[in-house]
Amino acid sequence: MPVNRIIAMLEHSERSGGRARPKIQHWWRTRWPVQLRRLVALALMSLIAALTTPFAPTPALAFDSRLLRYPYLTDLVGSSAIINWATSQPNQAGRVRWGKVGTESCTAHATPASSTPIRVNQVVEYQWKSLVQLMPGAEYCYRIYLGSDPPIDLLGSDPSPHFSAQLPAGSTQPFAFAISGDWGAVDVNGNNTDQANLMQRIATSGARFAITTGDNAYPAGSQSNYGDLVQTGGNISGVFGPAFWTVAGASIPLFPTIGNHGLSSSTTSHPQLLNFPQDNTVKGSGRRYRAFLHPSCRMERDQ
Repeated sequence: MPVNRIIAMLEHSERSGGRARPKIQHWWRTRWPVQLRRLVALALMSLIAALTTPFAPTPALAFDSRLLRYPYLTDLVGSSAIINWATSQPNQAGRVRWGKVGTESCTAHATPASSTPIRVNQVVEYQWKSLVQLMPGAEYCYRIYLGSDPPIDLLGSDPSPHFSAQLPAGSTQPFAFAISGDWGAVDVNGNNTDQANLMQRIATSGARFAITTGDNAYPAGSQSNYGDLVQTGGNISGVFGPAFWTVAGASIPLFPTIGNHGLSSSTTSHPQLLNFPQDNTVKGSGRRYRAFLHPSCRMERDQ
């Protein structure tokens, strides 16, 4: 639509009984120079286009059927990170293979993983984690494996995820991070289109890490609410469903704050602490209650 047409529409948009309101037209024309009106019109066009253009659908994944939670990053601080995932089968051998992008293959190094049994909607699954050592600021890629004779590449034909280690201390390189909260809710069919679109935005944002402000996995922060890649339904798989944190988590580490939803849990291993291990983050903070201020917000974290 031509800019002049939009300006004309704006000038003539306020009507009452078929008569344009002259005071509004006069204010619009006298207080807003024509160049500024055109800029406003262009901004409105961009906003309308952004709001009406649908996101591309999440690409189909081709991982092994034994993988129930796609790999995701936590505790990426200093010179290390934790890579997490879940499987349908137990095994004494689980591992991550990883390497530095540009100088090594994605399987140059191997680090063992440990597992803990969990129940997701009454289905027994196995939550894995592996600590990998990194060079600050470098970019890495990785793959995850189950078993040893032969090892099963759980990512199948999916490409190796890439991520960046934390910037070294004293770095002046600018960076971005994402913040969200009150998330992980799905309808009776296991859908949440707005949340899926948000995950797509975070995944393509260029953020080095993400933070949540609490209330993760509605309504109670249970393992069923967190879910997996397979099970769907009301209040199931609001976080680890294929359209949600699966989309961003393989490359963007998450530092979640716990809220009142999910604070209490009768399970031996608290779901948030098991799903999002942050051992080095807590250690580096001195295990203190931490808060920081920003002109536009106040954020707090208690570990």
